[in-house]
Amino acid sequence: MYGQYRSVVDCPQCGYHSIQFDPFCTTSLPLKNNTLKKMEINYIENHLTIHKLVISYDKSWNWKMSDVLNEIKKQISK
Repeated sequence: MYGQYRSVVDCPQCGYHSIQFDPFCTTSLPLKNNTLKKMEINYIENHLTIHKLVISYDKSWNWKMSDVLNEIKKQISK
């Protein structure tokens, strides 16, 4: 794949408007991974403080609930 990157810079002091084109021969694109999952958990501590936890895992790991609980414990103890 080839093409050009276009960048625009505006000077806030003098108002100069600069446009730059830079050629490229290859570029990388992110690939969507359908096996990655994210779990968002609200953990309430002492009936007062709410902690938001995010646990990311791969479906191929075949996690059980005990694995999720262990990951929660790990994040809480940080």
